[in-house]
Amino acid sequence: MPHDLFPPTEMKRHSQRIPKSVLMYTTPDEYRLDLLTKALLTRRKRRALQKLKGDSAQSMIDLLHWVRRRYIAAPHVSLTLFQLKALLPPTSLTPRVRDHCRIILIKLCVTHLIFPRCFGLDDVERHGSIPVAGGGFSDIFGAAFKQQTACLKIARSSAGSDHLKLNKALIKEGILWGQLQHPNITPIYGIYSVDSLAPRMSLVLPWMENGDLTSFLINNPRTPRMPLTCDIVRGLSYLHDENIIHGDLKGANILVNDSCEAFLADFGLSSVLSDTASVTAEVRNIGPGCSYRWLAPEFLNKPGRRSKAGDVWALGGVLYEIFTRRLPFHECRENGQVIHKLMGGERPTRPQRDASDLDNIPDDMWALMIHQIWDLNPTGRPACDHILRSLKY
Repeated sequence: MPHDLFPPTEMKRHSQRIPKSVLMYTTPDEYRLDLLTKALLTRRKRRALQKLKGDSAQSMIDLLHWVRRRYIAAPHVSLTLFQLKALLPPTSLTPRVRDHCRIILIKLCVTHLIFPRCFGLDDVERHGSIPVAGGGFSDIFGAAFKQQTACLKIARSSAGSDHLKLNKALIKEGILWGQLQHPNITPIYGIYSVDSLAPRMSLVLPWMENGDLTSFLINNPRTPRMPLTCDIVRGLSYLHDENIIHGDLKGANILVNDSCEAFLADFGLSSVLSDTASVTAEVRNIGPGCSYRWLAPEFLNKPGRRSKAGDVWALGGVLYEIFTRRLPFHECRENGQVIHKLMGGERPTRPQRDASDLDNIPDDMWALMIHQIWDLNPTGRPACDHILRSLKY
C-alpha cells in the first residue's frame, strides 16, 4: 500500500484509538489496511486515492479488489488483517465502505487503463475470427481457457472507432462484473488483451451452451417458466442490494446453463449508485442501440439517472418474454412505434390464451406485472424482494 497516504505518524495516531484486542497480531501493513478503511470514509482521502498514478495506482487497485471481495468491516471496530483472514467464509464490507471501495477501484482502472493483476489473463485461445453471437455494441467469440470452453466478449470496432473509449468501457464493465458474486450472476474469469499490436480488451466468460434466454425459450417451449423467473428476480435483487443498476435488462442479456438456470449478464450499461458518488449512471444511450421495448417511459420524457425502478420496469418486459416467448410490443416493427405507445402511457398487451397452454401468462402474474411492475409512476413499482415474495413458487 502507498506509504505517502498513510505515513507512520498518522499510523501511530490512529493506532492509539484501536482497542488492544484488535492490535494483538498487527504489523505495519495491517495498520495501513485499517487506515484504508478510514480513508474510504473521508472525502479528502478518497480524492487522494483517486489521484494515484503508476505503481501506486496498480498497488491500490490490487488492494481494493482484494479487500472488496474478501473483507468484512464491522460497524464500530476496525479488524486486523489477521482477524479478517480468519473469517470464514469471506463476507462483504459495510454498505458505505463497499460502495466507495468499488467506485474508486473502477475510476482508477478506467483512468489508467489497468486492472487488478489477478484479473489479467494470458492463457486464452480464441476460436476463429467470426463471432458466434453479438449484441448492440459487442461480439461474442468462442474460446478456450484452462482447458475449458469459454467465450470472449469484444467491443465491436470499425473504421474510425475510438479504441481508447472502447477499452475503457470494457474495463469498467469487467471490473464491476468482477465484484459480483451470486448464484444468478454470470461469473467472469478475467480480462484478456486480444491484439498485441493494437490491444483490444475483452472479457473472458464461461460458455453457456443454452445461450441467451430468448433463444433458449424458442428452442425449449416446454421448459418450466417459474424457476427461470425466480432466478432472474433473485439476481436483480442482489444487484439492487449492492446499489448496482443493471441498466439493460432483457432476455438477450440473460444466459441459461445446462441445468436450465438463469444468469444475469452484460453489465456494459450498469451503474454504481452511492449517496455521494456514481459511475456512469445517466441514461445517454437514447438512440439506435437503445432497448426501447424494455425501457421505462420516464426515460423518454426526461432522460436522467438510471434507477432501480427502471430495472423493475425492464424486468416486466423479461417476464413477458418468459411467459409468452414474444418480445414486449411484439406487434411493433419499428422503434418509433414502441416509443409512441410508451409516450401514450401504453403497456404491452396480454396475448390471447394459447390453445396449447404453453405460452400463457398466469392471472396472478399478469396482475403483478400490469398493476405494480409496470406502474407508470416509478415510485409505485415494487422492490425485487417484494416481487420475489409475490411469486407463488
